[in-house]
Amino acid sequence: MHRTQRILATALVCALAAACQPNTSERRYFLTDDQGRALVLHGVNVDSDGKGNPLGTGWITEPQAHRLAEDWGMNVVRQLVFWSRIEPEKDAFDEAYLDRVAERVQWYADAGIGVILDFHQDLYTNQWNGAVGSNGAPPWAIRTNGHAYEEGITPWWLNYLQPAVQAAFDNFFDYTDPNKDLQDHYVLSVLRIVDRFKDHPGVLGYDLMNEPFGGSASYGLFEGTKLAPFYQRVINAIRAVDTDKWIFYEPQALGVNFGIPSKLGTLTDPRPGGQRLAYFPHFYQPDVHEGGPWDGDTFFIDWWERNRKYEASIQDAPLLVGEVGGSLSDPTHVDHFNAFLAAIDRIGSGWTWWDHTPGSDWSIINADLSERPQADLLVRTYPRRVAGDPVSYAFDPASKDFELVFKETGVVAPTEIYVPAARAYPGGFDVTVSDPSGAWSMSFDAAAEILTVMTDPTQAEHTIRVT
Repeated sequence: MHRTQRILATALVCALAAACQPNTSERRYFLTDDQGRALVLHGVNVDSDGKGNPLGTGWITEPQAHRLAEDWGMNVVRQLVFWSRIEPEKDAFDEAYLDRVAERVQWYADAGIGVILDFHQDLYTNQWNGAVGSNGAPPWAIRTNGHAYEEGITPWWLNYLQPAVQAAFDNFFDYTDPNKDLQDHYVLSVLRIVDRFKDHPGVLGYDLMNEPFGGSASYGLFEGTKLAPFYQRVINAIRAVDTDKWIFYEPQALGVNFGIPSKLGTLTDPRPGGQRLAYFPHFYQPDVHEGGPWDGDTFFIDWWERNRKYEASIQDAPLLVGEVGGSLSDPTHVDHFNAFLAAIDRIGSGWTWWDHTPGSDWSIINADLSERPQADLLVRTYPRRVAGDPVSYAFDPASKDFELVFKETGVVAPTEIYVPAARAYPGGFDVTVSDPSGAWSMSFDAAAEILTVMTDPTQAEHTIRVT
C-alpha cells in the first residue's frame, strides 16, 4: 500500500471512529508472580492443529513441550481449547477432553512454562469444514436463520461475510430469548475449564474468546453494546469461583488486528485486592498476512502501537499480544516482525507467536521437528521476571545488545533475564549494572540460560545491560 493510500485510510477510519485515540500516560502494567516481580512473557500458540483433530488436541508431545523452554527460552503458551469439545452435546461435557488438556498443561508446567487457556473460535463453529480451520461452537449451538453456508470462498477469513456466519454471531451475541441459552452455555463451558484449572499453579489465566466478530453489527457498535456486556458476564461468572487467575480479553478482530481503534471500553473485575484483567489483542498487517513482501514502512505497526497503548491505559491493564505471525520464508517478513516485536517491547509485556505447527511456513520448526533458521527471530534476550517496575527494555537483533531499566519497589527477589548465550553470544557476553560496585550480584545458569541479578535496594532505579 502506498503512503498516500495509507493516509487516506487513516483519515477514513478516524472519521468512522469520531476521533483518533489521544496520547496517554507512559505507565504500563504487568502480570506479577507471587513475589511481586513483573512478568514478561514470550511464547507460542499451541494445539491449533487440534481444530480438525477428533480428539481436539494437537501433535505436541511432552518432550516437545519441554523443548519450548529448553531450546528457545519460552515461558508461556496460549493453549487452544474449544467449546465444541468441552460441550459437544447440550448439557453433556466431555471430561476425557479436559483430561487431555490437563495432561498438556502439566507438561508445560513441569517445564516452567505458564499456560493461558484460550477459548478459540474461527468462523464460529467447526461444522463449516470448507473453511480451513473453522472451529468453535458445537453443532447444537449454530443458528443461521435459515442461511446455508457456502463452500469454496478464499481466503478463509472472507467467510465471515457470509450471511450464515453473520447470523450465527448475531444470535450468539443477542442475549435475549430465544438465544440467551447460547451465552449461558458458553459460560458453563468456560466454568468447566475454570473448575478444572483454578488451582493449577501452571495456569496463568483464561482468554475469554478468540477474535470476537460482531456479525452484521457495524464498526463502533458491536464492542460497546454486545461484546463488553458478554465479557462482563463471563468475568463475573469466573470470579464467583476463581478470584486469582488472570482474565485475558480481546477486542474485536475485524480491523483492530490491522491497527484501527477498538471501541470496547473498560471492564470491571469484581475480585478483591485489585483487578487481574489483561488486554490481549492480535496483530496482522494485511499485506504481510496474505504473503506479500513488507516494504519497510512501519505505518501499520505505528498505528497499532498508538491505539493499543491507549486502550490498555484506560483499563490500567497489562498489554500482551495473543497472536502475531506470518510466513517466515520471506526475509522482509523477518524484518517486519523484528520491527513489531520492538514495538511490543516499548508498550507491552509479551507475546505468543502464531503458531507452532510443524511444517507450517509460519512456524519455527519443520515437518520433521527440526529447527528452522528463522527461530532466531523469536529467541531473544528478554527480562522474564523483573524485581521492580519496568520502565523500558529493548533488544537489538543485529548487535544482540539488551537493556533493561526498572524502578525499585522493594521486591525482595532477583531479576531474571533469559540470555540465549550459545545462540546469540557464542564468544561470551558482558553484564553491566548501574548500581554501585559491590552492591549488586549476579549468577548465570548456563543450562537454563537464565541470568539472575540481585540489585541494590537503596537505588531508586536500576539499569542492566547485556552486550
